[in-house]
Amino acid sequence: MIDKILHRLSPYFQPIYWACVLFPFIAGLFTLPFIIRHYRKYGGIAVIRVMIVYSFILYCMCAYFLTILPLPSREAVAASEPLPIGWIPFHDIYIGMQKAGFDFSNLSTLKDTSLWLRFLKSSDLFTVLANVVMMVPFGFYLRYYFRLSLKKTILFGFLASLFFELTQLSGLYGIYPKPYRYTEVDDLIANTLGTTIGYWIAPLLMFFLPSRDEIDQISYRKGKRVTFLRRVFAAGFDVIFVILFTVLVVAFFSGTGTMLAFTAMLLMYFVLIPLAFRGSTLGQAVLKLRTVSADGSSATFIQHFIRNFVLYGIEPVLAVLCGVFLGILLFTLIGSDVEWGGFRIFAMALSAFFPAIAFAWLLHSQNRYGCLPHDHYANTVLVGRGNQGPASAE
Repeated sequence: MIDKILHRLSPYFQPIYWACVLFPFIAGLFTLPFIIRHYRKYGGIAVIRVMIVYSFILYCMCAYFLTILPLPSREAVAASEPLPIGWIPFHDIYIGMQKAGFDFSNLSTLKDTSLWLRFLKSSDLFTVLANVVMMVPFGFYLRYYFRLSLKKTILFGFLASLFFELTQLSGLYGIYPKPYRYTEVDDLIANTLGTTIGYWIAPLLMFFLPSRDEIDQISYRKGKRVTFLRRVFAAGFDVIFVILFTVLVVAFFSGTGTMLAFTAMLLMYFVLIPLAFRGSTLGQAVLKLRTVSADGSSATFIQHFIRNFVLYGIEPVLAVLCGVFLGILLFTLIGSDVEWGGFRIFAMALSAFFPAIAFAWLLHSQNRYGCLPHDHYANTVLVGRGNQGPASAE
């Protein structure tokens, strides 16, 4: 019995497999706008929201691949007979019942339980049910996360199914000379029914999950703090913007003028722009952050200069040097060409000394002052725009 079920499910394994393989790349393209939107709207991102949104993306990829895979060769499609459009509703059910032995001119056959059992085991009914089940999660997501009404859920379920059918009818948007899979009204009916069922059963699963309002509140609570991850993303955007400006500097200046222009660009980006835009660099502005003095007042020219010089100058250099020394330590520890002796012990001690001092410096600053060196020496804090007073770092 299990072998038969697995055999019928085997055509669905390949599309799901490829959806899982390509999911990290599609998710990567989606991540940047996702981060920007949610940090700007809520100030924070709840883990449960990430799980729900990315599971929805994976589901959509699986559903789409189930409608287009496996892909035949163009030659095979060109040589095949044109596939007719199935305009008759419930035609698959009718054909499946005929194959099972039902005679619609003799209604007494409808009382034969053996024919019903044969029909229930038929591949025709299995295909219809598969199209229903495929769209059940879609209805759940639309009601639970997107909070759509029943009418809108049915409409979006129908439109999604219509998109799938038109994809098949167009030969995958013209890549193939003709359709290589059937386009049927039955699929529209089954998919829309599956979406509706997903809407109806959503409350059963919603009982075990936080509501959308609760997820929003979690995000807002996270937004009251400037988390480490939010700082990292803001710094990442700053690095991207600086790289873009550096490319422009190299393109328009040459010789000694390049270094002068580069220095002026850094001064403008990390000091003048924050002074002009309420304490925000472009990267911080993307995530609605700003740098202020520890007492909440606007940061000065000197404070912006010290903070960004330490953050993007001294701390990265220390990180690189720590990596180099740790690499030397690892090489000395596992190197087979260096005998144990005074030199090897001295090299190991020296290699471990610098990373230990750097780590102790960072730890001391965080424990004693509640912030990293770039904020401590500049006497600044990073806050969210619109927050009342400094936001606490996580």
